[in-house]
Parts: sequence; C-alpha cells; structure tokens
Amino acid sequence: MTKISRMVVRIVKWLALIIGALIGALAICIGLFLIYIRIEFEQVNITDALLRKGRYDPAQHFVFERACIFPPESSAGYSLLEARGYRHIEELVYLPDTFVHWSVALIDDNQKTYRLLFAIDPLVKSPGLVCNSRITLRTEMIQGKAVAYVEEAREH
Repeated sequence: MTKISRMVVRIVKWLALIIGALIGALAICIGLFLIYIRIEFEQVNITDALLRKGRYDPAQHFVFERACIFPPESSAGYSLLEARGYRHIEELVYLPDTFVHWSVALIDDNQKTYRLLFAIDPLVKSPGLVCNSRITLRTEMIQGKAVAYVEEAREH
C-alpha cells in the first residue's frame, strides 16, 4: 500500500467514525425527547388514575381556585379563557394518536393561568360540562364502561 492510499483509508475511517458518532448522538437525542414527551403526558393524563384507583383529586397534585371539565373535542372553553386573558402554563403536550378526549382545566384566577389535564374518552366517559371550586373525579362502572362523575356535584 502506498503512503497516499494509507492516508485515504485513515481519512475514510475518521469520517466513518465522525458520521457514526453524529448518528448515535442524534438517536440518543431523539430517544431522550420521546421519553420527555411521555413524562409530560403522564403528568397530565388522569385516565390511568381513574381506572386504577377509581378516583382522582387534582388538588393533591396542583394548586388552583376552580376547575372546569370540558366535553370531548371541545376547545370553546380554552378559547374563552384565553379571550379573558388567561395563559396556559404548560408546554404543548403531545396526546396519543386519538383526538377523542375530555379535559379538566385547573384555573388560577389570581395568576390568570390555567393547566389542562386529559382523560382518554373511550376508556373513561366524560361527566359532561362541570365547573366547581373543587373537583374530585370518581368512576363507576355502568354497562361495563367506566363513567366519571364529579363527587361534589353529586353532593348538592
């Protein structure tokens, strides 16, 4: 092998190593981003708690003054909050491949902010439009399906 061909082989090896390292770093970054997205979703997903425990009380996890439950696919409530100057305090959370969900908006009137929690509708049916200063969600089985209700609304 000539001196030039050895140098070319060495350059090709270094380029392959650099390209491999860049591809590996990109794969690690994508993996970390996907883990981050999953963690963010789990913080706002109340479906699992409703199915596992049959109860979810957002006051145990978040500070808010009132809460509203919006029916599936409804964005009118968020638009109304934003029109009144409220700011969504979380980053964009990527929901699973379903658009069928209902949500709970935890509203802080002092800070003029709101946070959204999500329940996947096919697994736990929505209790409908409910707003209250305190919302404790419970589930009951009706015809083999979990249906959520607001404990405080049933008390009145």
